[in-house]
Amino acid sequence: CLLDRPTLNSRIHILKYDELQPSLKTKISSSDLIDSLQTLPWATARDTSGFVSRKSCWLTRDNCKCDYKYGRSTWKSNECPIFIGDICTEIALLTGKEEPNGINANWYSSVEHHLDYHADNEPLFQQEDGSALIVSLSIGSPTAFSWKENATDKEDTTILSHGDFLVMEGHTQRYYKHVVHPSR
Repeated sequence: CLLDRPTLNSRIHILKYDELQPSLKTKISSSDLIDSLQTLPWATARDTSGFVSRKSCWLTRDNCKCDYKYGRSTWKSNECPIFIGDICTEIALLTGKEEPNGINANWYSSVEHHLDYHADNEPLFQQEDGSALIVSLSIGSPTAFSWKENATDKEDTTILSHGDFLVMEGHTQRYYKHVVHPSR
């Protein structure tokens, strides 16, 4: 666990695909991960200055068919591949919460790809009871992921590698902002 602040009901975890893979029903090596995801309808994401910041795809499962609105963009719902559904089971075991029904996949294919500081505080993720569970999958180039508490601006950083699942739970979006820095 990278962040565990019980008083703020905020936690951040990274699950490494290579470590999860042996326990999954569906066997896909991390080297085959990009090939297995290439058929998804990836959309180009742009930052506020119009620069291409990454490719993204909003994956949903079970009965969730909701679209994800982020900034000026709307990401349409896409059926989650089976092996990612297996990972949702592992995430539920880790967090003690229900399995997530949505995952934001981000493809960083360039060292210049990034995300500006933000909180995932869109209505889709607002859970006043602290049960929010936000999951993103990073594929492609390694990226520096940082988060900082709103009250202190103290920043912590880790590396997100190809196949990492980032899990943010509780009130993390209320008390923290996060960013993916360009790798250049």
